[in-house]
Amino acid sequence: MYASRLPWDNKAGGGNLAKILSEATKMKLGERLGVDDIVRREGWGGVPARQCGNLVREAIRLAEEELRHHL
Repeated sequence: MYASRLPWDNKAGGGNLAKILSEATKMKLGERLGVDDIVRREGWGGVPARQCGNLVREAIRLAEEELRHHL
């Protein structure tokens, strides 16, 4: 449906976050933002670009939070 290159979708040519985040973590983020049904039906390529941006933003927020707890 959406032909954008997603940073966590290896098939779309991105792959950066796919290498960093586990599938479980990506799905956890997807569930938080309400796109998990889309991912299950269509894969990450079916997620609208705006939601992809929100997922990346949430991943960054979680990473920063983890860093604060470990420093």
